[in-house]
Amino acid sequence: MAELNVAASSSLPVKEKALQLLRAGPLPKLIVLDLDYTLWQAYVDSTSGPPFVYHKQEQAVLDKRKWEIEAFEHTRPLLQALMEANTQVAFASRTEEPAWANEVISIFEIDEQGRCLSDYAQAWEIYPTSKEKHFHALARKLNVNFSEMLFFDDEKRNIHEVSQLGVISVHCKDGISLSTFEEGLLEFRCGNSIEHCLVEFVMYYFSWYLSNYVHICHQVPFDC
Repeated sequence: MAELNVAASSSLPVKEKALQLLRAGPLPKLIVLDLDYTLWQAYVDSTSGPPFVYHKQEQAVLDKRKWEIEAFEHTRPLLQALMEANTQVAFASRTEEPAWANEVISIFEIDEQGRCLSDYAQAWEIYPTSKEKHFHALARKLNVNFSEMLFFDDEKRNIHEVSQLGVISVHCKDGISLSTFEEGLLEFRCGNSIEHCLVEFVMYYFSWYLSNYVHICHQVPFDC
């Protein structure tokens, strides 16, 4: 597995760094993203509600009182990199106002071509329930196993719940960023967790030691 130190290429734009990370090793079949305070800086059900309008100059969605719903700094370049790498994306949100969230993702522009958040995802589950229900629905809809998914969310309760399904889940308390994105990819490539990598290494070393110990015993004229 190839690994990339993002710090070594710090002069590159975020999208290009993300593409390097994506090309450095195996990828999840599906990356699942929460919405509120993961992709954008608001709880959509705490806004003033529709009608929502996208403001091109501010690059934000405005609610009926003109309050802004802004994307986190790395949201756009990371999504653009995922699309360029042909990686499936889905959204999972437990918002109390699913109709509002659906409206926002349908108008929230991500690139200069005017493609919106909804154009960057293959599926979404947006309704107030357990995230576990969201993931079962996504697994059926997209025919992807939990072990083939990678999940990002700002709430630890969701991380804990989804992890129980066998999904690699990464807490991004300050929204999605290049560093949390890299953390998630590396953890996924290790196979479930960093700890799992260490266990695999120890087991490999132990097996190597035993096989060599047996070989040495056959070479010496006394009992081992």
